[in-house]
Amino acid sequence: MNNVDSYYYMQGQEQAGSNNGAQQLDIKKEEDIDTFSAGVQDSAAAAAVKQELGVKLDTSDHQLQQQQQQQQSPTLTTTSTTATSDVASPTNEVYAILLTPGDRAPFVQDLPDSFISLALGRAHKDDPASQVFTNTSSVCKRWRRLSVERITNYTFILPADRKVTHFVYNMANNQYTNLHALHYKVNSPTLYDITGFVRPILSNNTTLTALEAPQCGIGNKAATSIGNCLATNSTLTRLNLSFNSIGNEGAEEISKALAVNKKLLHLDLSLNCIGLKGAKALSTAVQTSVTLQELNLAKNRFGSKGMDVLIDAVSKNNGLLNIDISKNELNDKNCKALGEALKKHKSLQSLNLCDTSLKTESTRFICEALQGCPTIQSVDLSRNDFGYKCSKFLSAALEHSTSLTFLDLCGNDIGDKGTIMLAEGLANNKTVQSLSLAFNNIGSSGAQSIGNAIKTNDSLTHLDLSINAEIGPSGAAAISEGLCYNKRLLHVSFCTNGFGPQGAKALAEALRFNTTLTKIELRGNEIGDEGCRAICESLRNNTSVVDINLSANGITTEGCRPLCEALWFNRSLQLMVLTHNSIGQSDVQLMRYTLQQGYIMTLDAYIYPPNSQTTLSNLYLNRSNGTVCRVMI
Repeated sequence: MNNVDSYYYMQGQEQAGSNNGAQQLDIKKEEDIDTFSAGVQDSAAAAAVKQELGVKLDTSDHQLQQQQQQQQSPTLTTTSTTATSDVASPTNEVYAILLTPGDRAPFVQDLPDSFISLALGRAHKDDPASQVFTNTSSVCKRWRRLSVERITNYTFILPADRKVTHFVYNMANNQYTNLHALHYKVNSPTLYDITGFVRPILSNNTTLTALEAPQCGIGNKAATSIGNCLATNSTLTRLNLSFNSIGNEGAEEISKALAVNKKLLHLDLSLNCIGLKGAKALSTAVQTSVTLQELNLAKNRFGSKGMDVLIDAVSKNNGLLNIDISKNELNDKNCKALGEALKKHKSLQSLNLCDTSLKTESTRFICEALQGCPTIQSVDLSRNDFGYKCSKFLSAALEHSTSLTFLDLCGNDIGDKGTIMLAEGLANNKTVQSLSLAFNNIGSSGAQSIGNAIKTNDSLTHLDLSINAEIGPSGAAAISEGLCYNKRLLHVSFCTNGFGPQGAKALAEALRFNTTLTKIELRGNEIGDEGCRAICESLRNNTSVVDINLSANGITTEGCRPLCEALWFNRSLQLMVLTHNSIGQSDVQLMRYTLQQGYIMTLDAYIYPPNSQTTLSNLYLNRSNGTVCRVMI
């Protein structure tokens, strides 16, 4: 009898509590704040720091005396400041260093970025004139300098009062020498004039290469200011203004800047209410730009005439690598022009046509172009609902394309007829690595054709068949047979495919032969305890799978025992997801107790989503070889 059999039914009562992880996080947060506040030179200053951070000061006379003694000591050690601990931690090392002012080298490299953000952002509230900032910076100037150097990517919350803070001017004046990416955010995405926050930075800063300001309520006035600054800016390579309201006027000003700017590589103007007038301005700018590589114009109001002028611009700019015009309606004329542009383009790598209302003829033009474009690698044709009639064009594109590696056909209702035609091209394809056929009304006969195709295909690494509920057990058996022969696939997604217990058994049998799969998603297949037992028996000896999702499958207490056995014997699993099953907290504790007989186990439990009645538990299984398996329940 193995250890799992011996311990599984023992009624051990654990008193560790399900809130250990949350308590440890709270303690860690308090330690970080203590570390920061302990650096000031007197208790009053420490109180000011903690008050700024929203933490009550609770320092005893003994602690203050201990701090004063350490300040007077000429020699600093890296031991913990607590008398009961013999092991030094990075937090405590910094604690000791901050007690003594001067130019000593701190262990900033051991601090997490969250602590740096806490110390430099929340403590002085982006205002160097505040008393807390003065107390902090006077403790250890080198600590301050090294911390500032750590800032490379910063998220700035735009203040509700719209007053420009000292921190913005510091960024504009290059005080943060390694700051490369700045993200602006607002708490309430209403119309917000960010001119005062953008103009000084784009005009003076020489280190920033990426500016992200999505959903910041930017109107045409702020967009005009951004355009004026962009015309002379010589460092920015990425600008994201998505989900704003810049309109035609803002698009015209940014287009003027784009025509003369020599640095910008990536521009995102998606969801900005840009119409025909703005499309014409952008078309002129795109044609003349010599640096632009990525252009995102998704979900605007161009209309068919606007798309005509933009497609004409794309055909004349051979420097573009990635184009996203998704969620803009395209007609047959637009697609014919786009197809001709693709055939002539010399560098295009990615094209997103998701949700563009493609019809049969439109899809034909695009597919014919894919066969003649030698550089295209990624194409998204999802959510166009063009039906099975387009599958013959897609199959021909798959069979003859020599560069395509990613193809998304999700949500096109191609059905079994279309899937059978598509599978013929897939079987002969030598380049596609990722294929999504999710939400396509595929049944068992379509699954049979996919199973036959993956037997011979030697390029596909990622296959998504999610939300095709009619595949069922017979379709699962056909796909599983294909997996027995396939030696290339790494990630398969079979969520909501109607596998049931019998389909799970077929897949389990395939796992005995397949040695390449690393990630399997089986969410929502109602495999039950019977299917769970079959999967777990295969996982006991499988050495390739590291991530498996068995959530929402009707697994109960009875399925916990085979799960424990799989986790006990398997040495490769790193993540197992069991959420939305009928596994209670008592089952979690029993699984922990069982696995604890052979492994170091830790439990982290918390309420998720917030303000709900759902408890999300995380079991961490620590193996002797240093690897960890996380079990989400």
